[in-house]
Amino acid sequence: MWDDHTIPTNSDILINFIRLIRSECNPEHHGPLLVHCSAGVGRSGTFIGLDRLLQQFDKSSLHGYLDIYGTIFNMRQCRDKMVQNE
Repeated sequence: MWDDHTIPTNSDILINFIRLIRSECNPEHHGPLLVHCSAGVGRSGTFIGLDRLLQQFDKSSLHGYLDIYGTIFNMRQCRDKMVQNE
């Protein structure tokens, strides 16, 4: 999808990719989804964070409010440096 220490060139492609993976990998039938890049924090963290936010958006009655900072904060409590910003 994108090189290490860079950003995706097209967010629509990334969002569509995540939605495709989510539609094909039903945890009720296949177990949890495993995502891992070279270090397990940059691209993996971005993928996981965006997946969590998309799920919040799809389930939310507010359809517009997403707690991006709270999501990343919670992820970083589980894994240090999750979602690189440098």
